[in-house]
Amino acid sequence: MSLYIGCPIWRVKEWVGTFLPAGTRDKDMLSAYSRRLNTVEGNTTFYALPSPEKAAGWRDATPSGFHFCLKFPKIISHEKRLMNCAAETAAFVDVLRILGDRCGPSFLQLPPTFTGAHLPRLADYLAALPKDLRFAVEPRNADFFAGAWAERGLDELLTKQGMARGV
Repeated sequence: MSLYIGCPIWRVKEWVGTFLPAGTRDKDMLSAYSRRLNTVEGNTTFYALPSPEKAAGWRDATPSGFHFCLKFPKIISHEKRLMNCAAETAAFVDVLRILGDRCGPSFLQLPPTFTGAHLPRLADYLAALPKDLRFAVEPRNADFFAGAWAERGLDELLTKQGMARGV
């Protein structure tokens, strides 16, 4: 089993000279980061997708074995709430494919108002995702914790889909 350790971001100016080598330029921070840690949680994709060129640049700046764990865009999860978002999902999947072997599991953070009553919608959405990529679902509503019926339902759904539960 491999262990992946990373942070939610790679660009922290205060790391230069301590965690990252002295003199690391802004444009080289990802490359320097990827030589210290082997994964990063890409929160930036929650707010906007990178261009194909930028995603390819991320891939090319990191060594084999490094993984990007990107967050689904909020337009999918929070704004459209997993409905009528096939185009946005396809665009996100395109970015994941550009990353190639650097693509780690991507995580779908559900909004706090997404409850157990919405499990059928989640099931439909997850069933439509490509099977050759890895995904995790991060629930935030109390329905999905402390042994609630919805927690069991979510866990069964994720097991059936071959997906993980994010925390």
